[in-house]
Parts: sequence; C-alpha cells; structure tokens
Amino acid sequence: MFTNQTVLGHLEGEITLAINPSTQQCKWVAIDADYRHAMKDLLKLQFYLSQDWVASALEMSKQGGHLWIFLVTPLPASECRIYVHDLARRLGAPLKDAGLADGIEVFPKHDAIAPGDFGNAILGPLGIPSRC
Repeated sequence: MFTNQTVLGHLEGEITLAINPSTQQCKWVAIDADYRHAMKDLLKLQFYLSQDWVASALEMSKQGGHLWIFLVTPLPASECRIYVHDLARRLGAPLKDAGLADGIEVFPKHDAIAPGDFGNAILGPLGIPSRC
C-alpha cells in the first residue's frame, strides 16, 4: 500500500514507485527509448496516443527520450502494458521486450507484483536516482 512514507522514500531516492501491490494498478506509464531514432518513434507514438484521446508528455533523456502517460484514475498495469505494446507493434516501433538490443521499454515492466514490492520501474517524476 502506498503511504506518505512510501512517497517520501521515492522522493528521497530510496525506492522507485510503479505498481500499487494491493491493487496491481498504476497511475502512470512511461515509454523509454534510448536508441538512434528514438525521438522519431516516440513522436509517432505520441501522435497515435492523441488519436485515442490519451494525453502524453515527451521529455529528452541522455540517449533518447521518455514518453509519459499520467492517468486520471489508476488502471491495471497489465492492461496499460498491453495497450502500449499493441500500439508500438502496429506502428512498427522496435520493442526491447521482444529480444531486440535497441527498442522501447514500457514501464512499469510487470503486469503484477507481490505484496511489499514496487516492481522494476523507470524513475518517476520528482524522484532522484536510487542510492543503491
């Protein structure tokens, strides 16, 4: 369960939040692309997300970019991942999950997690890199 202490831990770089283990839902999805033509694929994904009335925010990263989707209400992580993977496949964007060396990664990376875990996630907004 997310608590004030959990959020504080995220902001202090102790943990990285992704999925609420009590509901298996997430409040955001991030598409991470760190390869040569990453921005081209992210812009294409952003355009087609907008066609589905899904707002997103694009940011540059050291080697490419991140496309953030902030949800109004939490949704099952598995459904969010299916939606983004399906869209990427339809647009021909490479998927790292498909065994490619270069491609997009979808975060959260898990459909579900065990109680007490937070999953393998990209560093969310306002977070700082983990001290581990």
